[in-house]
Amino acid sequence: MPRGSERKPPAKADPREVLARVPPHAEDAEQALLGAILVDDKALPLVQDVVTADDFYVEAHRAIYEAMVDLSGRGVTIDAVTLAETLKQRGQYDRVGGAAYLDRLIDVVPVSAHVEEHAGLVREKPIVRRLILACSRVVSDSFEDYGDLDSFLDGAEQTIFEVSRQRYRTETAHIRRTVKEVFTELDALSQSSKEITGVPTGFPRLDAMTAGLQASDLIILAGRPSVGKTSFTLNLVTSAASAGKTPVAFFSLEMSRQQLVRRILSSEAGIPANKLRTAHGLSQDDWTRLFMAADRLSKIEMYVDDSPLLTVAQLRGKVRRLKLQHGIGLVAIDYLQLMRPTRSFDSREREIAEISRNLKALAKELDLPVIALSQLSRDVEKRQDKRPVLADLRESGAIEQDADIVIFLHDQNPQQVDRTHRQVELIVAKHRSGPTGSVPLVFDGEYTRFSQAAAQDGDIGIATEFTPPDDANPF
Repeated sequence: MPRGSERKPPAKADPREVLARVPPHAEDAEQALLGAILVDDKALPLVQDVVTADDFYVEAHRAIYEAMVDLSGRGVTIDAVTLAETLKQRGQYDRVGGAAYLDRLIDVVPVSAHVEEHAGLVREKPIVRRLILACSRVVSDSFEDYGDLDSFLDGAEQTIFEVSRQRYRTETAHIRRTVKEVFTELDALSQSSKEITGVPTGFPRLDAMTAGLQASDLIILAGRPSVGKTSFTLNLVTSAASAGKTPVAFFSLEMSRQQLVRRILSSEAGIPANKLRTAHGLSQDDWTRLFMAADRLSKIEMYVDDSPLLTVAQLRGKVRRLKLQHGIGLVAIDYLQLMRPTRSFDSREREIAEISRNLKALAKELDLPVIALSQLSRDVEKRQDKRPVLADLRESGAIEQDADIVIFLHDQNPQQVDRTHRQVELIVAKHRSGPTGSVPLVFDGEYTRFSQAAAQDGDIGIATEFTPPDDANPF
C-alpha cells in the first residue's frame, strides 16, 4: 500500500457536540395532539394515560396541555375560549402565542381521529431524550472515581434500563382505577377456560395451588443435599419453555452447561444419566431418542449461564439483557448461597440477606418469577424429624421474609437403598398469596426425572392453611 494511503478510522462524535445538538422531538405531533383536543375535548381521556405535560418538548405546548388537563379535571369543556381564559389566569396566554396560536392549532387537524397515534409520537421522543441524558451521565461518571467496577456497570445498566421501563409507565393511582382494572381482569379470567394465570410448572397439583408461577414472585426451593433440587428445577424450566412456551434462563453456579444439558437429555430422551457420562453402550434406539430430544430442546427458548462466582450485580445485568433481547419470563438460579454480594459485609447472614433482597427486587423490577435454590441449615440433620420447616432456611431469616413462595423437597425415606426411585414430598411451606400444602412426587434418579405420585385421598395440593402477609413485608 503506498505511503500515506492508509485508511483512517472514522472520527468519533464528541460527546459535547452530541449534547449541544437539538434533542429529538416531534413538534408537528405535539401540535396535532393539542389541536385534536381543542376540536373534540373527548379526545383528552384517550391520551391522558399515555402523555404527561413533561413529555412535550415545546414549552408553550406543555403549558397548553397542563391547562387542558386542569379544565378537564374541573369538568369544564375544553375549547378555544375556556382554554384562553385559563391560560390568562395562569399568566401564560401571551407566552404561548395568544389567540393566533390557538387558532393555528385548530387548523392543524380538522378532526380528532388520529389523536392516539399522535400521542404515541409525543410519548416516544422524551424517552429518547431521557436515554441521551442517561448515557451522558454514564459517560461523565466514567471519568470519575467509579469505585467497584461491577457496581458501576450494574448502576449504568440500571440507569439505561429504567429509561426503557418508562415506555410502560406506572404511577400512583386512585384505588377506584385499580379496582376497575382488577375487575376487568377477573371478568376476563372468569370467561376463560384457563386455570393457570402464571408460568406453568409441569406439575399439575403444584399449578393447582399456585395457578402457575406468578410475575414478580421470588420462589425459594430448598432441600437437603442430593434430594434433587437441580433436577426438579431443570424439569420445571424445561416444561415451562416447551409446553408453556415461556422463554427461560437458568443460571448455574455449581454445574457446567454441558452437565446440565446431559441431565435434561437424560430426562427428555428417557436414557439413564450414567450412560450419557461415557456414551458407552448407547444403542441405535438410544441415539434415535437422543436426536429427537435434542431436536425438541433446540427449538425452545432456554438460555443457560454457567458463570462461576456470579455477583448479584452481574446477575441483574445479565437478566436485564435477556429480558430486553429475548423476553424471558422465568429465571432460575442454582444456587443462592454460591452467589456473591456486590460488596463486603461483616457476616454471612447479612451477605445472604443482601442477595435475597436483590433477587426479590429483580423479580419485581422485571415483572417475572425468579426461582432461587437454597441450602438448608445443618440443624435439620440434628433433629429426629427431618421434615424441613421455614426456620431451616440456611444462614438468613431474610430469605423467608423476602420469598413469596417457599418450597421444600423432602426425601420421605432417606435410608432407602434404591436411590433411583424415591418418594419425595414437595412442601409449599409459605405462599404469600395462596394456600400451603404438599404434593407427593416420585424421583427417578436414573433419568433425573420427577413426576407426580399417584393421587391418594387427601394428598394433594389441598391447602392445609393460608399464609397471610407478614407485617415486615406485606406484599
